[in-house]
Amino acid sequence: MPSLPLNTLTDVWHNTVGKYPGREALVCAGRRHSFRELDRDIARLAGRLQDLGVAPGDRVAVAMPNCLEFYLAYWATLRAGAILAPVNTRLGEREMRYVFDNVAARVIFVHREVMGECAPALPDGPHRIGVEVADTEPFDEALAAGREPDPVAVSTEDVAFIAHTSGTTGVPKGAIMRHADLLFNIKNTVIPFSWRHEDRNLLLVPLFHATGLYSVVPSSAYLGATVVVAPRPDPREVVDLIETPYTERELMLIKVRAVGKEREEMKRMADIFRGRIIDVTDRTYTIELTGDGVKLDAFIDALDRASILETVRTGASGIARGERVLKV
Repeated sequence: MPSLPLNTLTDVWHNTVGKYPGREALVCAGRRHSFRELDRDIARLAGRLQDLGVAPGDRVAVAMPNCLEFYLAYWATLRAGAILAPVNTRLGEREMRYVFDNVAARVIFVHREVMGECAPALPDGPHRIGVEVADTEPFDEALAAGREPDPVAVSTEDVAFIAHTSGTTGVPKGAIMRHADLLFNIKNTVIPFSWRHEDRNLLLVPLFHATGLYSVVPSSAYLGATVVVAPRPDPREVVDLIETPYTERELMLIKVRAVGKEREEMKRMADIFRGRIIDVTDRTYTIELTGDGVKLDAFIDALDRASILETVRTGASGIARGERVLKV
């Protein structure tokens, strides 16, 4: 599929869904979600927002922890042409009340996990969509009632987000971010940090924070990379997320020619890639590797450049292996 002109964040999303529909976009609460799957829910939620009267330029507030529903609300608000106003749920009641009043949202997304902090500050007027929150439209029902959204006209100069400061020296200030600003910020994230399509980016900071809001989520979407969501900054949970093999792990048996100095080079390379040498003859080594495709492809490329590669047998863990013979 040819690339689309990228004038807004919604253009970024549509472009990536068109190119990588089956690619894993989000890992959250142990579940994996492809761009195609998320796009269906985002479209339905955007249609529901429009049915609730949300029009281009309206504000939609989100008071939620890091979760799938926040991610969907993020993109659905933009799809409806509205302005996303994330709420820092760690503010005090006075500051949070000011943020809600300043935003003047037409719809507010809320979540059971933060209602203790948010309830005293919530305004009475806006429609509420909630996750396990009484007296709100349940999030799942909002999705079920949704539809394909009507097209909206949004330009690169239109406002996408209003994110408030913490109000350390006064009341919180609403910082306005246009689509143009966010597209520029994607470049300032991807280029200096060398982000790639194959990356899996851990979202540890709150999604209402600038790092997640302006950088991790839109830059990952631009590249078709995966966001792995940490629901809270708990050290044990973070370590588990880092160590859990969310990518499909592949088992690879590699046979290489190794004579003289090549034997020492082969041992060194196997050590670098944490391979296990399982068979040795006078002229060959057979090495077993497990890992994601990016790591294994890098190892294969290194062997191929050294002109010592013979054959490779590959297969996903637990699946019968196929055989492929690579160029020598």
